[in-house]
Amino acid sequence: MNMKSILPLTVLLLALVAQAQDPAVVAPDFYKCTFENEHARLCEVSFKPGATIPSHSHPQHLVYAVTSGKIRIFKANAEPTDVELVPGQVLWIPAETHHGTNTGDAELKLLVVEFRDLKDAAMDKAEDKAKADTESKPSGQ
Repeated sequence: MNMKSILPLTVLLLALVAQAQDPAVVAPDFYKCTFENEHARLCEVSFKPGATIPSHSHPQHLVYAVTSGKIRIFKANAEPTDVELVPGQVLWIPAETHHGTNTGDAELKLLVVEFRDLKDAAMDKAEDKAKADTESKPSGQ
């Protein structure tokens, strides 16, 4: 094989690997994307107690808890993180690859908003972080 024939094959393989990390592709039973354009995508996520969502990637994104629940998040080269969610809680999560297990007793329902335009942007302003932290707490706390 010469270089001219290897390059298109390499590009195709890289595209397939990137697509395979898409949660809507690797976990269609969990993710239902209801809105998508060049700037953002909204997905409804639902999974039963004990279920594990396969490894997938997100650009920077917001997670809105529709129901209460517990989830354990696994990332490469890191200890698992346990998160307890309450309805209305909002989390800002940087771009990452992870998988998760519902460790609670009930079905967990979330809304995930991925921001394509923010793919390489950092939330580095103190007021942005403070605002995100404040908005992530449910009302009444």
